[in-house]
Order: sequence, then structure tokens, then C-alpha cells
Amino acid sequence: MPEFEYLTGSDIYDRVLADLIPSATDSLLIATATLKAARIVRRDGSAESIVHLLARMGERGVAVRILHSGVPSGPFLE
Repeated sequence: MPEFEYLTGSDIYDRVLADLIPSATDSLLIATATLKAARIVRRDGSAESIVHLLARMGERGVAVRILHSGVPSGPFLE
């Protein structure tokens, strides 16, 4: 049975965007109602667009899949 964590507020960013997504090694499935071009702050304090992060992950062989219910923000359409 998979483990689940209930996250709210800034914990969502800290745990999911800054920790779990960048550490995926095989596949990544994101299901969301809204898809925005967030910036991910790295441990060294620099920031990277999630669009660029997901592209780099795909280049290194991570299967990235996104399921969303609406039209994504501009950077995802380019």
C-alpha cells in the first residue's frame, strides 16, 4: 500500500516542488487542476523554472506525464 502525506500551505511547495519532483529518477506523474510556471528554489538559493526542470528531467530519461483539467499557463504552451 502506498504511503500518503497530507500537506497544506508552504509544506506543499517545500515537500513536493522543491524536494520530491526534482528527485524523481524513473517517472513523474502530476495530476492537477491548475498548471502554472512556478519557480523552484534550489538548496543553493538559485531558482529554476519548473518548465526547464521538467524538460531537463525528460532529457535524462525520466518519464514526465502531466494530467490537468484546463489550459496551462503560457510557458507550458511554448
